[in-house]
Amino acid sequence: MAKLIEQRALAGYFNELLGEDFYVDVNSSDYSRDDGKTVCVLQLQRMPFAIEGVDSESMNISLGAFAVINNDLQKDKILNAFKDLCGYKAGVINVDLYDDEGNPTSSDTYKVKSFLEFQRPLGTPEVGAAIRDTFILTGTLLCAHASGGAVMSNDVVTEVWDREPSEAGAVGGVLATLSVQCKINKAAESVRLLNKATPQPRVLAHGATYAIQSLYLSRAIDADIVQAIESAGELEKVYYVRRTTASGATVTTKCLLLDGYTTEQAGAYMSYMLSLQEAV
Repeated sequence: MAKLIEQRALAGYFNELLGEDFYVDVNSSDYSRDDGKTVCVLQLQRMPFAIEGVDSESMNISLGAFAVINNDLQKDKILNAFKDLCGYKAGVINVDLYDDEGNPTSSDTYKVKSFLEFQRPLGTPEVGAAIRDTFILTGTLLCAHASGGAVMSNDVVTEVWDREPSEAGAVGGVLATLSVQCKINKAAESVRLLNKATPQPRVLAHGATYAIQSLYLSRAIDADIVQAIESAGELEKVYYVRRTTASGATVTTKCLLLDGYTTEQAGAYMSYMLSLQEAV
């Protein structure tokens, strides 16, 4: 059976993020509470992978707050709480498991990644003695079982340094990567030995190559990379690529800059692409 998370566990996750002044329910139409909490409704469109045993799914979600606004401070409180959920957020959800008699037996752990933004409310605020207003967040949520679930690309960290990261004065850091491709290349030849009927392959050289697309941030390492791309002043520009996987394994590779380019469009953030080859 696929280990997919229960909807109420996700509601509890967002309730914890919003705080004790909120109450998050799933697909509910009960917008009024006697305890004064702001009622939020979580709606999910679940899209499990069409591969058996992946134990991961993506969801289109909508999180709406329905509140009677008595003053600007109350409205700002809701907006600030929702603002903190916007953009990329990562978290962990622990779900307790019980037997048929209701006794706890074990727990499941899920990794959650969300990408949310404000959505324009469908209607206009209702004006009366107080204003009844609606606040809505929409976006995508990825949820994977911690053991055996799919690993998200954001969990793999790519760093680039101008020298060994441990060396004094090294300039570098984690890139704001949009996409990364890592490939191993081998040059081989087939040698026919006297006592062999078929040729035997022999590796002459091998090494890794990287194709990295990243946002250009206002940092020293990004400026160094863009300068190297645009000036082409150094014949053999060396960078160190350090990759850290979701499991914590780290690999550092000394590379030569092969080529690259920058992308600048009006009204959009600047980015750059660089190709690196392991220096062997």
